[in-house]
Amino acid sequence: MMRRCSPLRAPSAATRHASYLLGIETSCDDTAAAVLDQDGRVLSSVISSQWELNAKWKGIVPALAARAHADNLPHVINAAIEQSGLESVRQLSAVAVTSGPGLAPCLDVGLRTARQICLDNPDIAFLQINHLEARCRFEDGMVCLFVGLELIKLFYFVNGRPTSSCRDYRKYVAAHALAAVIRLILSEFVLCFCCHRQLETPRPEFPFVVLLVSGGHCCLVLAKGIGDYELLGNTLDDSIGEAYDKVARMLGITAAGGKGVHGGKLIEDMAARGNDRAFPFTEPMKHRKDCDFSYSGIKTAMLREVKKLDQLDEKIKEDLCASFQRKAVDQLITRTRRACQWGKDRMGDNISSLVVCGGVASNQYLRGRMQAAAKEDGMVAIFPPAKYCTDNGVMVAWAGLERYAKGMRSDPESARYQPRWPLETLQPL
Repeated sequence: MMRRCSPLRAPSAATRHASYLLGIETSCDDTAAAVLDQDGRVLSSVISSQWELNAKWKGIVPALAARAHADNLPHVINAAIEQSGLESVRQLSAVAVTSGPGLAPCLDVGLRTARQICLDNPDIAFLQINHLEARCRFEDGMVCLFVGLELIKLFYFVNGRPTSSCRDYRKYVAAHALAAVIRLILSEFVLCFCCHRQLETPRPEFPFVVLLVSGGHCCLVLAKGIGDYELLGNTLDDSIGEAYDKVARMLGITAAGGKGVHGGKLIEDMAARGNDRAFPFTEPMKHRKDCDFSYSGIKTAMLREVKKLDQLDEKIKEDLCASFQRKAVDQLITRTRRACQWGKDRMGDNISSLVVCGGVASNQYLRGRMQAAAKEDGMVAIFPPAKYCTDNGVMVAWAGLERYAKGMRSDPESARYQPRWPLETLQPL
């Protein structure tokens, strides 16, 4: 299944001296590519998922996922180039590719493809990107840009004009100025629907705390600068996203929403209709005073409850989902607040932003509770638009753009993927 995001800006006619960067992402089961210009504007974003393959094998099989990447990546890149308005990859200035962490066979496909593009075109710079850094930096740098552009598209739609008629998007990205213009045209309801509150959230300045929550990661990071990260807490076993998906399979609801719906999303939807205190699950590692996570215990507790029940009707499933989700998020809140306080104690009160990213960051229950907790602690919680929470080529391209602008390059001949590539091992820029 291939998802195509419409270009946020058509390239100008005067592109002779412009720089364009291709981002490639194949670290897990999404094949993605995106093209950005030198100002960070998204010209195209294409994603091909492996829903059917994963459903058939009841999970991700690395060798099969890599084979699917090999089949899909050429088409995804071609589509991204075509949608961007470029004629061929030869017009690119750089290619950025996720080189870790991730599944080794999958990383290998993306790395080989990016390397070949640069070897065939020596003028194109080659950049290796850490997937986790791409997550952290993408949410920081792109959240206001994406929300601003979404409002611009709505503005032109309401006025019966195509969005491509806007010649210079940059001047509209100043959040408060844009909000002031839109207020004159749209009702407060529509404005809130289009993430008005997010738009008014200031862009985080270093240092800030990052909570990365996804199917493969669950960690807290202190971001002190580009390439300068300190790991504050990590999962000791399962990630929260993995726990959500396993609980969904445990309850037999994975396929209830049809194709293209993660188990985590199904859990979230069912939990919204349930009683979150129906089952007294305990908060994992409640008495530990560190910032680490653990989700194997609550997953086991859920399994015990399921085995005790004679039958699982819809209401019981909803209550189980709600009770599980409350305790799973309780742990995130406790650890994140502790990490933010630790960061303030160490770095001073100039830490005021919490960036929450990763696939689980699209969970609306998590967003609401985390925003409330951050506000109580004098912090601002920043989330990306939900559609950009999952793996995508834009985040890789954005991280590559920052490194390209600073003159950094990698050697395609000696490039290697790193299935394990901790953030804290990166060199500060």
